[in-house]
Formats: sequence, structure tokens, C-alpha cells
Amino acid sequence: MTTSTTPIDLLALRELAPGTGRVCSVSVGKDDTLLRLAYPRGVQLVVSVPAVPQWSHGNNWALLAIRRPLAVRLSNTRTGLDCSVLATSRIGPRRIRISIGQALSLCASGVHAVLCTD
Repeated sequence: MTTSTTPIDLLALRELAPGTGRVCSVSVGKDDTLLRLAYPRGVQLVVSVPAVPQWSHGNNWALLAIRRPLAVRLSNTRTGLDCSVLATSRIGPRRIRISIGQALSLCASGVHAVLCTD
């Protein structure tokens, strides 16, 4: 099992741990958010995301035409961090692109989240 509590940035994450990590905890700072990620085989890392949550849980879901968020996906690509939410809606399940701040807010409120790195 490998555990690192020293935060790394998204660029370093692309080099050290490609693949998908489950977000286990969220710690919001003044200028960044720390995500503790768990990978298969017991690997755990802390990643610093240069953004903070932008909205509180529940109050803007109607604007996205969703009823309930089910899972958040943060994709760490070469061009930046792309985020989406899988949610229930009146017309069935939907995956909707959201901002980094919205994704972090949902993560902080307890919605299941993964960070995928190319």
C-alpha cells in the first residue's frame, strides 16, 4: 500500500497515477481544494485542485434540470479539468457538464466522485 499525504498538483498526477481514483475526502482551503484519492491496490494520494466550491448543495440543481446528482466525474486531461455529473431528471438519467466549482461542491456535499487521469 502506498500513501502520500503531501499534496500534488494535477500535472504531477498525470505522471504519477494515470487511471481512475475514487474521491474519499474533500478539504476546502482558501485558494484550493484538496482531494484524497484512493486507487486500486491501496494507493492513496492527495491532489490539490486550484479551485474552491462555488455553490451550496441543492440550491442550483433545478437550473441544470436535474432532480438528484448521483456521481461526479472529474477528468484530468492535458487541456485542464473537465467535469460532469450523472443525475436523475424528468426524462431519465443524464450526464451534464458542470464547472470545476460545481463539481467540487457536489464532492464536498458527499456525492460519489471519481477523478480520471489520461
